[in-house]
Amino acid sequence: GPNLQLVFRVNEGPRAVVGDIVVKGLQRTRESLVRRQVDLKAGDPLDPRRLAEVERRLLDLGVFSRAVVTASDGTPATITIDVTEQPRYLVAYDARYNQEEGGSGLVDAQRDNLFGKGWSLGGRYRLGKDIQEERASFHIPSLFRGGDLTLSAFQLRDDLVTAQDRLITQEFGLPPAGGRVHQRGFEVQQALHFLHPLEVLYGYEYRRVRTAPPMSDVWTVQDVGGVNIGAVLDTRDAVLVSNARGLFLGANVELAPKALGSDFNFLKGF
Repeated sequence: GPNLQLVFRVNEGPRAVVGDIVVKGLQRTRESLVRRQVDLKAGDPLDPRRLAEVERRLLDLGVFSRAVVTASDGTPATITIDVTEQPRYLVAYDARYNQEEGGSGLVDAQRDNLFGKGWSLGGRYRLGKDIQEERASFHIPSLFRGGDLTLSAFQLRDDLVTAQDRLITQEFGLPPAGGRVHQRGFEVQQALHFLHPLEVLYGYEYRRVRTAPPMSDVWTVQDVGGVNIGAVLDTRDAVLVSNARGLFLGANVELAPKALGSDFNFLKGF
């Protein structure tokens, strides 16, 4: 009814505090990498939510396939961090064929957890009749605990003119659209995870872009260099389930003024 009274009756248990912190399951990873993700100290009040936060930080490193943080009964409670390392080598491949592009293949390779510090070195090679791509990357997790740093260099050749390009140009009587695009460059990007579930990314990218019309050897060269700032909010409870609850929002701004190495002032938002 309208005069409902709600009463909470709380029976306090013993005050639990953090004791020793034990790390298990390490084979190649340095223990210092794990302990840098732990903000628990002996004597701190034991809060289960902080244990879950440590688990998330460890998984964000990209080094472990499993991370479980538990507390023993009694006080002070022993905190046990049990991890399972991912394989050091990862190789993925892709092969495809269609009438327009013909056949193409892609190989991705990655060497994880270099020197036990969680660093990773990756490479990609893609080859087809009208496309060729090479990319190399170096990744450092947990830089200053809150984020990770990725350095990458790339080269791309794309000579494909699609049927859609031909259809549009024929319909409106325009010169052939599309053409060859060759570009190479590098990118430096850092992702900040400490605002979870909000992730902030920022970095600098430079690329030299060469373009030419179809069947022509007259190339136009332009440099584009600028900063990228983005944010991703992900509160989904399951990424791969179609009926998952939650929200996914992303925004990105690329600003490339002449002062940062661009041949023209360029602004793009997404």
